[in-house]
Amino acid sequence: MPNTAQLTARRMEIIGEIGEIKSMRKGNLNTKYQRVRHKNGEVVEKGPYYELTKKGSGGKTIAQSVSANDAEHIKAEVDNYKRFRQLTDEYIDVCEQVSLLFVARYSTDPSQGASHSCGFHVANARALRRKHAL
Repeated sequence: MPNTAQLTARRMEIIGEIGEIKSMRKGNLNTKYQRVRHKNGEVVEKGPYYELTKKGSGGKTIAQSVSANDAEHIKAEVDNYKRFRQLTDEYIDVCEQVSLLFVARYSTDPSQGASHSCGFHVANARALRRKHAL
């Protein structure tokens, strides 16, 4: 298990990585093709067509057509959102590890005192996730 200094450093790295994310979008970008049968019986594939899907209110899936010109940009935003989720999950894990080290250290030697700020950071990460999950 990493020590507190390593975990604190990683926590700061995660904050920096989250700060580098400039835009994000929930959902998945799907590539679709349409098979069309001509009068002579030949089957031709048309596309690609792009569709952004995401969960709406009530758990229903919402699909939105995306132009080929916008597909690359939207794919990058979807990837950014997935990265954001990974980083916030890792941030919470790192904070929990710091808390475990803190508890282990001060439960064996109560004379050391007790002050650490990880709870604030965990709440911050969860608030960020809730804000961007909307």
